[in-house]
Amino acid sequence: MQPKKGPFILLFSLLLVLIFIVGVRYGQRVEQTNKTVSYLLSLTPSAPTPTEGPLRFQTYEHKPCGLQFIYPSTISKKNEASDEAAFEQKKHTLLAFSCQKNPKLLSFFEGEKVATEEIKFQKRTLRVKTRSEEGQKLILLTLQNPLNGKTVYLMVDEKLYPLFESSLIFLK
Repeated sequence: MQPKKGPFILLFSLLLVLIFIVGVRYGQRVEQTNKTVSYLLSLTPSAPTPTEGPLRFQTYEHKPCGLQFIYPSTISKKNEASDEAAFEQKKHTLLAFSCQKNPKLLSFFEGEKVATEEIKFQKRTLRVKTRSEEGQKLILLTLQNPLNGKTVYLMVDEKLYPLFESSLIFLK
């Protein structure tokens, strides 16, 4: 007995329809990828922004307090007196020190925004006060100059602290 040809023709035609549908879907996906690639290639690159020159450093020496340190040249002196000085960048004080008996910067480290932390300073662990405000964290150090005996109060920005800590030298 001969098998009937009807079911085989039906299966073959269904297989052809399935291959056609899969081919159409694959073609749509390739076309969408081509459009995306064409769009990305048509975008013009933005002009590169000019870079700043190399970062330069300056040495600062304050003989009355007996300090010397290095600071970036992008920072400018805000004020300088016989027993204190301050440095700022864009109206934010990044570094200040005083060897007065009751300096003004101590009052800045009072209140709710002040915390106490331990930090490493020249191979020693010190307890310091910190104050965080407007994305800036300031550290208050109280150090004794071993060469002239003066107590020096130092306020330094957390980002500037590693440079300051590694370059600070006490003078007579």
